[in-house]
Amino acid sequence: MYESIKNRTIRLSLLLSLSTLSCFSIALTQDPLDPLNRKFFAFNEVADRLVLRPIANTYHTLIPAPAQGA
Repeated sequence: MYESIKNRTIRLSLLLSLSTLSCFSIALTQDPLDPLNRKFFAFNEVADRLVLRPIANTYHTLIPAPAQGA
């Protein structure tokens, strides 16, 4: 019985390891839109820091808590 559980554990570990390796090889493929995605990400980071976050902080400061949840 113990040997059967041990064999199942080894098989499951091997299967999970192989499936992880296949995902890793897929991640190594080059994304043709990567440069564009990086530009959009950089823009969103700046917009969040300079525009959206100050608006959210002001809203949180000025609006009472019961009204924020309404």
